[in-house]
Amino acid sequence: MSNIKILDCTLRDGGYVNNWDFGRDVSKSVLSLLSKANIDFIEAGFLSDATTNVDMTVFNSIYDVAKILPDSFNTNKLVLMIKTEQFDVAKLPNASCSDIKTLRIIFKKHKLKEGLQCSKMLMDKGYKIFINPTFSNQYSQDDFLRLIKKINEIKPFAFTIVDSIGSLDTDNTLKLHKIFDENLNKEIALCYHFHNNLQ
Repeated sequence: MSNIKILDCTLRDGGYVNNWDFGRDVSKSVLSLLSKANIDFIEAGFLSDATTNVDMTVFNSIYDVAKILPDSFNTNKLVLMIKTEQFDVAKLPNASCSDIKTLRIIFKKHKLKEGLQCSKMLMDKGYKIFINPTFSNQYSQDDFLRLIKKINEIKPFAFTIVDSIGSLDTDNTLKLHKIFDENLNKEIALCYHFHNNLQ
């Protein structure tokens, strides 16, 4: 059990309910409470080229996250998500110039090549990367085996099985886990992001 880590994405995934407009004080409070709860990774929101403001957990720059950070917050816990088609990763500084060192990269199956290229580019800049291809239900077993080979070549910090529509039942989850457990490089963390359509 000591190898199990928890990532909370309230301020990022929760933003689909309120358009990421949590308000700066609420965002600070959420981050503070999650930190006190010893959550291992805390996803503070999206990096995006979209229009945003100080009350939103969508950021145009990696430096904008500072506006919602509580005092004495451990930024080593912080994570931001990037949808490859919604943010120009070329404008990110090297990780050594940023308080945030960890990024989760999300992309759809038809953007797989771009997603992996983006991940590699950011790893070269020194970031710890979670690779998150969405809609696991769209991948066959052979698709996953080909993807695992590419992931092993890149060697990100983590790879995530993303059940975007909540379609994975227990049997299919265990089958997927077996594929990754047997083929994914053991130095790469295996993560699960499940939605609860099936409860």
